[in-house]
Amino acid sequence: MVVLLTTSHRPSPRIRSFCSDIESSSDLFIHVARGKQTQVDLVSLAKACNADCIMLVCSTKGNPGKIDMYQIHQLGLVKKLSLILKGVKLTREMGIRVSKLRRRPVLVTATKQEEVLKVASAFAKLIGAPLVLNGFLSIGLNIAFRSGIKELMTINFLDAASNTPCGPLIRVKSFYIW
Repeated sequence: MVVLLTTSHRPSPRIRSFCSDIESSSDLFIHVARGKQTQVDLVSLAKACNADCIMLVCSTKGNPGKIDMYQIHQLGLVKKLSLILKGVKLTREMGIRVSKLRRRPVLVTATKQEEVLKVASAFAKLIGAPLVLNGFLSIGLNIAFRSGIKELMTINFLDAASNTPCGPLIRVKSFYIW
């Protein structure tokens, strides 16, 4: 399973850095500069990369403002999940230097809170990763969904062996699941 990661038509440098941070967390994500490509072009590009899902990062005032996740079908793209973001924290802002990591398994973990569990299960289903509820992981990339304090939830990209961040921190304000 591969996730094609792309941006809106004219991304800001912060959005490009955000996508690079996600791509460097695992080889599951492939970042492609969109340019003037339409959604039809993205479908053909995703099929060429053997991707089953497209993650589209949209901007709000130069920052990542929304992440739309599409599933690829024969007829085109079907929107399955939309995350409205409150903010992101890039790896360089956390003082972490991350290089492209080797192949490793990806697991999604979530707390047992209802809304967090809904989003985590939809996300896990789209990227083809297993969902683990508050378990201890020792290998791989842990995409951790947690309830937030000033936001609805946070999404952390953590190295499961050391439990240290290896990707951006995403603060989610609201979500929509189709």
